[in-house]
Amino acid sequence: SIPAELLLKFHTLGHVKTSALLHESDIAALRTAVQAQLGQSERNFLLEKAEIMFQSDELVLFSLGSDSDTDGDSRIDGNSERSNASQPSLEELRDMMTSLGPGALPFLQTFNLHARCETVARVSRSRALAAIAAQLLGCGSGGRSD
Repeated sequence: SIPAELLLKFHTLGHVKTSALLHESDIAALRTAVQAQLGQSERNFLLEKAEIMFQSDELVLFSLGSDSDTDGDSRIDGNSERSNASQPSLEELRDMMTSLGPGALPFLQTFNLHARCETVARVSRSRALAAIAAQLLGCGSGGRSD
């Protein structure tokens, strides 16, 4: 149960900090899953931006110092026949974008992570979070009685 002063703080500020709501193992699993998902999203986003800035996949690979043959398939976004060994890393993409000057490294927003990451979805659907959300929103217990 959330103390009255936290409920007031939620209604005043729009957020509250709770402690011991999730187990440490849940937090560790979330951290790992979110970092992996965000890293992949950032890599895909930077790869797309690099392809636009350099006008072709071959120029992206050239700028990274790769001389691998594309075998007629110019896609380097994971849809190609190219091996993962020749895929630019997130760090390489960051360095390449940064080398283009100020403002070249874009801001990345991520929404609805629960729709793309099963670990986040599982935790966000937990009874513990549902009960807290229901209490914060004044909707009763948050649990179903079936």
